[in-house]
Amino acid sequence: MKKAKYKHWWALGLLVLSLRTEARDFHVEVNGNDANPGTPEQPFRTLQKASEMLEPGDTCRVGHGVYPETVRPLRSGKFEHPIRYLAATGGTVTVTGVDESASLGRPDGRSRTWGFDLQGRSLIEISGFDLWAVGVNLTDASYCRMENCRVWSAGEAGGILIGGRENEVLGGSVVGCAGNGVTFLPDSVNNRTSGLLVRDVPRGYGLVVAGTAQTVRHTTVLDSAEGAVLCSNLYNGRLLYNDFGRTNGAGSVRPLVQITGNGKGTVLAYNWIHDQEARGGDGVLLEGPAENYLLHHNVIWGHSGSALRLKGAVQYCLFFNNTFSLNGVCLDREGVGGAKGLRFFNNLFAGTVWPKTGGQPDEGVIWEKNYVGMVPGFTNVPARPFSLAADSPCIDAGQDEPELTDPFRGVSPDAGAYEFGGDYPVPGHTGVETGK
Repeated sequence: MKKAKYKHWWALGLLVLSLRTEARDFHVEVNGNDANPGTPEQPFRTLQKASEMLEPGDTCRVGHGVYPETVRPLRSGKFEHPIRYLAATGGTVTVTGVDESASLGRPDGRSRTWGFDLQGRSLIEISGFDLWAVGVNLTDASYCRMENCRVWSAGEAGGILIGGRENEVLGGSVVGCAGNGVTFLPDSVNNRTSGLLVRDVPRGYGLVVAGTAQTVRHTTVLDSAEGAVLCSNLYNGRLLYNDFGRTNGAGSVRPLVQITGNGKGTVLAYNWIHDQEARGGDGVLLEGPAENYLLHHNVIWGHSGSALRLKGAVQYCLFFNNTFSLNGVCLDREGVGGAKGLRFFNNLFAGTVWPKTGGQPDEGVIWEKNYVGMVPGFTNVPARPFSLAADSPCIDAGQDEPELTDPFRGVSPDAGAYEFGGDYPVPGHTGVETGK
């Protein structure tokens, strides 16, 4: 009799477990009530109420309207069973830092820092939200995803703070932050952005990238006061196919891209870096101590100062197949720090450089097959600025370096970023942003 009783409770336990593993949907609407059960007919009023109910595999579906709150999930998701927050399509779903009694047009009246606070959470996905006067906190988060969200006028803490590991920000935009646009924290690992637009950052950097094995890909950064990007001790990172342009106003003297510390193999490649508006402003500054960075196939133009400036102790860096044009100086060096292990090859310098044309490079600098001159033979193709015409002297003018210059189309690699007749994806974000 006792065995039969235990068997009964064991079967009942399995039944309860199977019911709990079924994914559930909870609904939130501005005309809802948190005393409701969260069904489509009787939705909740707040995302936070839904957050109290969500378990791995569940989804919070949010209707059009404005939600003045910080969303803090009580639980993490699980692999193959993330927790999802999905904004309704066909309109806007706004999580705001401004209370209902204040105007959405006045972010200075913000009452909270974060719209979504995912600190310490794992496997949370948010998609399609507008965030007004608040940012997103991914400190110590892991395997979280933020997709096609727009962050407007966040406070001094910044638009998106990325820590932890294996988090993704895909698509969307960050506009008008009082702090930095997007920050990768120093102790974070293997986080990624792609298809993101960052612009109009009046007092900070568009991107601050530190940590290990971070990837910034197909991202556009425009009009940031302190510069588009600060890379500081970014270990083995990848900044690829990005469009970094303009600082916010002619008064800023910051470089568009500033690199410092030990990169441990960090690569900046296939980027556009252009139009620093400040008089005497630089495109890329490597400021010592800086070492172990690779820059290749970048197109750098429109800087009244230097396209590339080396300041202080810059060592063990590799520069190849970059194109420099329409700059005050293509390449310059400032200060003494003992150049060591610097190598330049297959670059196209349409302008003056250090070392001067015909001169000898400093000890510790290897200078090979670089074009320096004023008639490189460019075409005028807007989608590929400074690509080579058929009669360019830069065609086949480089040297083959296996695993670095492969593939190439001619007898030898060309000098510069664009291989004649080759493919080169257009850098920058791929989304379309609308005004607010």
